[in-house]
Amino acid sequence: MNRISQLIGRFDAAADQDVNARLVRRLGAASNLMIFGAGQNGAMVLGLLRAAGLTPSAFIDETPAKIGRTIDGMPVIGLDDAAAKRDALVLVSIFSPAIGYLTLAPRLHERGLETVPLFRFLRAFAPASLPFYFLDTPAQVVAAEAEIAWLADRLVDAPSLDLLCAQIAFRLALDYQVLPPWSPGRAPPPADWPSFALIDAGAFDGDTLLPLMASDGARISRALALEPDPSNFARLTANIAAAGPAVAGKVTAVEAGVDAASGRRAFLGVGNQGSGFGDAGDLVETVSIDDLVVAHAPGDERLYIKLDVEGAEAAALEGAARTIVERRPFLAVSAYHRPDDLWALPRQISRLDDCYRYRLASHGADGADLMLYAIPPAAP
Repeated sequence: MNRISQLIGRFDAAADQDVNARLVRRLGAASNLMIFGAGQNGAMVLGLLRAAGLTPSAFIDETPAKIGRTIDGMPVIGLDDAAAKRDALVLVSIFSPAIGYLTLAPRLHERGLETVPLFRFLRAFAPASLPFYFLDTPAQVVAAEAEIAWLADRLVDAPSLDLLCAQIAFRLALDYQVLPPWSPGRAPPPADWPSFALIDAGAFDGDTLLPLMASDGARISRALALEPDPSNFARLTANIAAAGPAVAGKVTAVEAGVDAASGRRAFLGVGNQGSGFGDAGDLVETVSIDDLVVAHAPGDERLYIKLDVEGAEAAALEGAARTIVERRPFLAVSAYHRPDDLWALPRQISRLDDCYRYRLASHGADGADLMLYAIPPAAP
C-alpha cells in the first residue's frame, strides 16, 4: 500500500500536461504527418486528425496486400518509401498484444522517422476520445488510489505487486520503459487439482484453449469454448478438429457470447480479437456462466473459467455469481479493456467471496493482455 501511495504521490501532473501541450504544438506544426498502421486504430487516428483540420500524407504499413492501396482516401506506403519523405512525423497507431511500441519505434528511428506512440497521441491530442482500453486521464488513476491499494494488499506474490506498480506508473506517465517483459499463454489452475472442467469464454481461435489442452489435457475432463464472432468461431472449430481426436473429444464449441444473462445482444463482429458487444451490430446468442455450468458442468468438479470478452468481463462475472459462490472456480479474467477493470473486477469477485486472492500476469505488449488470476481458497 505504501508503494502505491508513493508511486501516485510522485506523479508530476504539471510536467505531464507540459508534455501534452508540446506534442499538440508539434503536431500542428508538422509539415508531413504519417500514420503507421492502416488498420482500425489507424482509421481512428486519421479521423481525429482530420476532425482537427490536419491532413496526413500517408499510411505506413508492412502488410504486402495493403501497400499500394488507398484506404480512407490515403495512400498506403512501405517503410522504405516512408524513409524517403522529408521531415516526417509518424503516429504509431499499433496497439497489439503481439508487438509493442518499443519494438516498432527503433525500426522507424533507424530510417530517420520521428515517432509518437498511440497512447500519448490520444491523451495529448484527443482526450475526448478516452477511455481507450485501459488508458484514461491520470486523474482517474489518482482518484482510484484506495482501490488500487486494496488490490495490492490481496496479491499473492511480489511479481504481481511489481506488475501492478508498473501498470500504474505507465498509466500515469506513459513511459513505455517501465513495462516489464511479458510472456504468452495463460496460467494453469492449481497444481494440486487432479482434474477440472475448463470454460473458455471469448475463445477466439483457440489461442488459450489449445495450449491449455496441450499442457494440462490429462487433467481437463471437459472443455467448453464460447465464441460469438462467426469468422472466429469457424477458425476455432477448425483448429479444434486439427488438434486431433484426443482434444476434439473433450471440447464442445458454442457459438455464443457470455453475458450477465442468457438471451440475445447486439454484437459487432470484425473477425479478429477486437470483436465485441456494442450498441449496433448483429444479434448473437448470449449465455450466462451460471446457466452454462448448470447445463454442462453440474456436480462439484473444480472449474477453470477464462473470461476475455472485450470489455464485457464485469457483465460476465455478474452472470457467474452463483457459480463463484457455490463452486469457487479458478478465474482468469482479462483486466485491460476498461480503465478500472484492474481494480474493479477483483472487487466484484471479492464481494461474492472475500477469500479469493489475486495474481497478475502480462501476456502482451504495451500493457495488453493483462490477466487477473483469481485464486480460490484451497478445497477443504
